[in-house]
Amino acid sequence: MPETIDVRLVFDFKGRRHDLRSRIDLAPYLRRGAEPPDLHQILARDNAIDPYSYEYESLQMETPEIVAAQGLAREHLHQGRLDWPGLSEAYAERQRLEAIGRIAQAQLGVEDLSLRPDLRDALLAAYRAGAAAGEGD
Repeated sequence: MPETIDVRLVFDFKGRRHDLRSRIDLAPYLRRGAEPPDLHQILARDNAIDPYSYEYESLQMETPEIVAAQGLAREHLHQGRLDWPGLSEAYAERQRLEAIGRIAQAQLGVEDLSLRPDLRDALLAAYRAGAAAGEGD
């Protein structure tokens, strides 16, 4: 499922109202463990606004509004604000579960780890122990 947000920002510049909208794919940021995307910058790029202009400065004075979210982002959207740390952790956990799910299927013939919470928890613990040992190297 895609991890996207729909963002809107309305501002006035030179007597003209601008209503900017963008759909932002969060997966590249989440995969890298990066900071959340700069919504102002993306809105400007998607709407052909030069980042070195007075128009861009006017845009930056307003707060972008997240009007919709898809995937895990929907679960981490509260009153128009995205809980980025919570979303990042949930995304990483889903990636870990997918990885151990593939291992369980290939090595043990287990099709659905959700039916075997004991095995899922054991494999997750092993995964985390391996990751922690790798960080110490």
